[in-house]
Amino acid sequence: RYKILEQARFWNDREAWRTAADATVRAFDAAGTAALTDFPFLGDLTVLTAQGLHDDPRRELAWLERWRALAGRSPEYRLRRGVLLEASGRGDEAASEFGACLDLTSAHLAQNVTVRPLLGLCRLAAAAGDLAGALGLAERALDHNARDPEGLLAAVSFAGIGGVLPDFIARHRQRRGESLELAQALLVYGEIETARNMACRLSARWPAASLGVLVCDLIGGRDSDLAVDLGRAEADAALEQWLTALWRSRRTDLMRAFAENASTATDAFPWLPAWLESQTAAPTHA
Repeated sequence: RYKILEQARFWNDREAWRTAADATVRAFDAAGTAALTDFPFLGDLTVLTAQGLHDDPRRELAWLERWRALAGRSPEYRLRRGVLLEASGRGDEAASEFGACLDLTSAHLAQNVTVRPLLGLCRLAAAAGDLAGALGLAERALDHNARDPEGLLAAVSFAGIGGVLPDFIARHRQRRGESLELAQALLVYGEIETARNMACRLSARWPAASLGVLVCDLIGGRDSDLAVDLGRAEADAALEQWLTALWRSRRTDLMRAFAENASTATDAFPWLPAWLESQTAAPTHA
């Protein structure tokens, strides 16, 4: 059942997830509490089950509370509880849960005792108006995973709002290096020239970065004469990844500029008009 729940989460198949969660609850009831005491991955299993059963954070949290005595030492359990408390507006309690995760060592995934709780604390700091603190927490998370997309976007955003984005980029490059993920975070934030320049530098090592240069050039109305050393499927996937970053920015001016100039890329990417049409936010007829 654990694997079925994991697969349902991966595909976000709500019907399969709910069915598997209901079956897990019945198995829990049949086994009894004593039999579950030493069950491996119990914390993660209860989290997956709760997510499958409930869409509402408060109801999910209430269901998880039933398992606190058995699963309360699990980083996955504490992390999810923190996220739900955060979503329910109970910031102090959420901070306590995220902090508890940092004190734990055994986890199904190492990020659950490093990156994820640090970013939870980062969000809480930002919500409280402490942008410097939020940036510091995001950078601590990046020390554990320099290519984490959420951590990079948080750091870029808070550094940008605080007027210290160039300082952050220089510091990050020195300590952790450049990456496609950082260039994409800059694109999401709307720093087109900075994202383009970084993608250009990266393209010699990672050909997928060339598609980032293309996207930025189309936004700026530039002609791009790029030779991309990728197969068709790889190039398509790389371009879609950069487009997803652009649409995550919610910058209608940038999306409009791209859409207006996209016709120059349709010979190489004939699926592009249909992709733009499928995006409800795409101002293709502006």
